[in-house]
Amino acid sequence: MYRILIADDEFWVGRWLSQVLKESPFEVTVTGISDNGEETLKALLDTRPDILITDINMPLIDGLDVLKRLEEAGERLPKTIVISGYDEFDYARRAIELEVMAYLLKPLERSAVYEAVEKAVAALEKEQERKEQTRDGFTAGVENI
Repeated sequence: MYRILIADDEFWVGRWLSQVLKESPFEVTVTGISDNGEETLKALLDTRPDILITDINMPLIDGLDVLKRLEEAGERLPKTIVISGYDEFDYARRAIELEVMAYLLKPLERSAVYEAVEKAVAALEKEQERKEQTRDGFTAGVENI
């Protein structure tokens, strides 16, 4: 089960995303919904979700700056899906630099959310497979000694 944190200062967007994810075919659970950047940063450090769905423009700290602060602190970045009401190249460029999984424009569509979550889950599963192969390879090497 993968854990998802939702960060959006628009109350109904966060609630809608939570409901859409509950109805999704993916094995995910929503760990929380935050409505500003400081709350999001704290929730990320406290709950360590696998996936973050974040709005860019939020009070106190914007969604991309939250990721930048995590990165600068040496923290693991969750697989991130950015949502925005703005189709601006600078936001997209910054998102690419932070290796976000998807950049979705509001108003959101259920199918676009599902595609983005599917991509994030696939990336997480691939990482898990690599870890297991590395661990199994190491174990096999030790057994041959």
